[in-house]
Amino acid sequence: MRARTERDNALLAGSGIGAKQATEVAHELDTLARRQGVLEDEQLEVMEQREALDAHLDHARATLDAAEKELTAVTERRDAALLDIDSGEAGRHRARDEVVATLPAELLAAYERRRAQQGTGAALLQARRCQACRLELDRTALSELRVAAPDEIVHCEECGVILVRTPESGL
Repeated sequence: MRARTERDNALLAGSGIGAKQATEVAHELDTLARRQGVLEDEQLEVMEQREALDAHLDHARATLDAAEKELTAVTERRDAALLDIDSGEAGRHRARDEVVATLPAELLAAYERRRAQQGTGAALLQARRCQACRLELDRTALSELRVAAPDEIVHCEECGVILVRTPESGL
């Protein structure tokens, strides 16, 4: 548009054009000036929008960077916790293996059967209550448990797990 405006101004400034043609060129220059003003206004609006978008983009990038740093920190904490869990589980497996080696085969087989069926093989009898099903045993069951030999395998009549009797059993 600027080149066209310069060409039209040079044409007006020069001699050799008629009045009618000069009027047309002047009208075209006015039209070009208005159109140039509109385009410049549009360009300013686009530039303002771009600045706003650039600011929004910078904010989004900063937020993304913060989120990525937080994700990295959380991932590191998770990995450390998983290592701690794995080492604790390995220690419990070693301790269980040591205990299992001392148990009679009959007791171990009964325990494994119950555990495979219900997920819990044995539970503590505490204050006359089975800790697997959380139900209190009735008087009949408690009297049977009192007379049972200490090495006899006894089961909860409600859930069927092996009951582990201790001084806190309430017998």
